[in-house]
Amino acid sequence: MKNTLSLCVICKNEENNIVNLLNSVKGDLLDEIIIVDTGSTDNTVEVLKTFKNKFKKFKIDHFKWINDFSAARNYSFSKATSEYILWLDSDDTIKPKDYQKLLNLKKKLHESPIWLLKYEYAHDEMGRSICSFYRERIVKRALNLKWQEPIHEYLPLNASFQKTDIEVHHAKTHATSDRNIPMLEDIVKKNPNVARNVFYLGKEYFDVGQLQKGIEKLKQFVTMPDAWSENKYNALLRISSYHKNLKEYEESKKYCWEAIKTNELKADAYCQMGEIAMEIQSWHYAIHWFKIASNMERPEDALDIVEPKYHTWLPNLQLCLCYNSIGKVYEAAVANEKALSYRPEDSRMLNNKKIFMDNLGENYPNYNKKIISKKEPLKEKNNEDLIFKGKVGFFTSQDRLDGSNRIRILNVYNELKNKNIDVEWFDPSKEDSYDIVITKSLQVEQIHYFKSLQDKGIKIVLDYNEDVSFDVSVRMILRFVDKVVVCSEELAKKVKEYNENVTVIEDAVEFYYPETKGSDLEKIHVFWFGYGGSSWMAEKMREMIEDDMGMKLVTIHEHPNADFPYSPDTVYDLLKRADIIIVPANFKRQPCKSNNRLTQAMAMNKPVICDPMPSYIPIVKNNHNAIITKDGNDLEWRHALTRLRDNSDLRFKLAKNAYNSSKEYSLSKIASQWVNVLISSYSEGINSVAPREKIDVIVPTKNNLKILDECLKSFKNSSLSETIYVIDNGDGVEDLVQKYKIPFEVKNL
Repeated sequence: MKNTLSLCVICKNEENNIVNLLNSVKGDLLDEIIIVDTGSTDNTVEVLKTFKNKFKKFKIDHFKWINDFSAARNYSFSKATSEYILWLDSDDTIKPKDYQKLLNLKKKLHESPIWLLKYEYAHDEMGRSICSFYRERIVKRALNLKWQEPIHEYLPLNASFQKTDIEVHHAKTHATSDRNIPMLEDIVKKNPNVARNVFYLGKEYFDVGQLQKGIEKLKQFVTMPDAWSENKYNALLRISSYHKNLKEYEESKKYCWEAIKTNELKADAYCQMGEIAMEIQSWHYAIHWFKIASNMERPEDALDIVEPKYHTWLPNLQLCLCYNSIGKVYEAAVANEKALSYRPEDSRMLNNKKIFMDNLGENYPNYNKKIISKKEPLKEKNNEDLIFKGKVGFFTSQDRLDGSNRIRILNVYNELKNKNIDVEWFDPSKEDSYDIVITKSLQVEQIHYFKSLQDKGIKIVLDYNEDVSFDVSVRMILRFVDKVVVCSEELAKKVKEYNENVTVIEDAVEFYYPETKGSDLEKIHVFWFGYGGSSWMAEKMREMIEDDMGMKLVTIHEHPNADFPYSPDTVYDLLKRADIIIVPANFKRQPCKSNNRLTQAMAMNKPVICDPMPSYIPIVKNNHNAIITKDGNDLEWRHALTRLRDNSDLRFKLAKNAYNSSKEYSLSKIASQWVNVLISSYSEGINSVAPREKIDVIVPTKNNLKILDECLKSFKNSSLSETIYVIDNGDGVEDLVQKYKIPFEVKNL
């Protein structure tokens, strides 16, 4: 299908910018260009005339300016004749990579009546985006959409739309507040009940330093019934910043909390909470909030402004400062390295790095080395009628009592002992006696040692249950080990990109409580049993649970704002006192989490409400052994909590069935799954030939892909099975090496 496309632009006194725009769209993309000049007094029109012969169809039209951007844009749209209309501002440009994407999109424009493109509205000194959002850029002309509002105009999305990753880049060259504020003041005076215009007037006041006027309008806006949630989020954060600058910290936190309740998936509000805590030197609280932000991905569903710094370098740099303030230098260095990965030229972070390297020496965390390795995956074998006869060494700290190590390793170790499996804590002096080594975590610097174990025929099994970004170090470790055991199917999907030999073993329930006794208090006690990094999910429910519903919310987690600090020695005694246990989960941001919080809550013989974490969904039979929300919104939680508050019989039924369901995750059953992993890993090695002496092949080269290609080809055609190390700083090396199916590593040092 041939889709035709018109470009519509309005402009005034843009003789320089319009050249950049039109040069960026030259080619076969556009069937028609309509430029509407609204009264230029410079050379804009003369410049436009020089482009008439450079496009298929180029029109210059004129529209008398009437202080109404929508009127001018609607006029430009009325002149278009193509099936689809693309609109741009005169100070926008399309980069070559996005021009090619637009050419490809043009072939399938008919698949949607409206297309949203990413607007990169502001850039840093290196040209990176520091402010972006999605805008309706391409619309079907037959929709006859009309621009709305005289300023900060928009097209109503009254038809289905699709998003693309195509970027439009804005180059703001002059201030607009002198023009915008009088227009908005006049509009709001004539019609004070349109929330959108009140917001933009308050924002403009704020941006030019008229803070009192800005706060007055923004506080008015957030109470208006037609306030758009994304604008409301923006306004609440501005109000919070205003109070923070006045050192009115409680008021600042109040508005920041409201912002989080309005949009929980944007990181800037968590950073603001962290910055408030930093100002009062509450370092642990600050770390709590910045850790949440540092793990958050950009919310792609957001239509309003997203500042990438809050989802990239900023929370990590702030974590660096916070950790350093409490003497945790190594953690500070790790955070600084993560920040540097986003801004490698940043002088602040480079200076931090120098100080940390001098301080830590060989212990400095090297996160920025680019190391990519490849291993042939091992095949899972049938375990029927096999008996595990090997010896296992657990390579982990016996004293590490954090939940992950305790539940997945320490408890499993003891249970395997009970099953008469030959297991012990790894002893380097007896390394030759092991058939399998199970490790909870690996550091990059340990890989050489573990490879020496593999050369002796010892299998390395990694228990990996962290939902993290798969940085270079993690990818290398996953590719290197013989088998990976993970805690959830969602995590297995990610890990399989780097190692196909993956087995899912879920967490075991640690404690069972057969009684159904609750708080014995007049007020029903709702216990939140979750992770500290997601404690904001409980806090945003507190008002609903306590003020609206008349129940008591109790939180247990490892972060500072818990009602009770999490401890394995006390947590189960606390949970015994619950009438209801809730397990909210940030399932959109952290979909790979295990089912442990849910199954442990169910094992307490309590009625449970949870969010639809992928690992929870197969366990819950809704309204039989628990209640699971569909989307996790406040309305669903209110409905579920109300049902349990008002129906003691339902609470009893859910508790009983939950307890029975949790028995499927007993330590004995989980340990049996580990036995199967040991059997399969052991059987893969019992018939293998004795390990031979191996060498490493190192190829030092730089910017010479032709010679490297010949070199690798010769290894491919030989019988060598060694790992090949390619050391090169040039582009294209990784792509070249990957076409040869031999074990390799690329080091970009």
